[in-house]
Amino acid sequence: MEIQTIASGSTGNAYIVSSGRSKLLIECGINFDIIRKALDFDLSDVSGCLISHEHGDHTAGVKKMLRTSNIKIYASEGTISALNISDSQHIHFKRKASSKRRRLDSITLQNRTRRKRAFRFYDST
Repeated sequence: MEIQTIASGSTGNAYIVSSGRSKLLIECGINFDIIRKALDFDLSDVSGCLISHEHGDHTAGVKKMLRTSNIKIYASEGTISALNISDSQHIHFKRKASSKRRRLDSITLQNRTRRKRAFRFYDST
């Protein structure tokens, strides 16, 4: 598994986790054009985008990403509500602890805690 930092800090956050078969974008807190460039303009193997919370340094590029790609957002109900994202564009994680896993090609997400921002990542390959 490889983690690429595109941006990190109070002005914006974006990371790519790659399993070698698929990629997961974590945060979309910068202009989406910069993220596209970091991905060599190839979004075909991006399985989704995990947003930890609704602050601008984590979400600045979300609206453009949703307008210009088929990447779905994975976030808590509160984050989805604050961003005013339509139902067809996201999958939310409930705040209640759950052992249910969501598989994104070869990367699996599991919310295993009652805290809003805690997710464990499993490389399912």
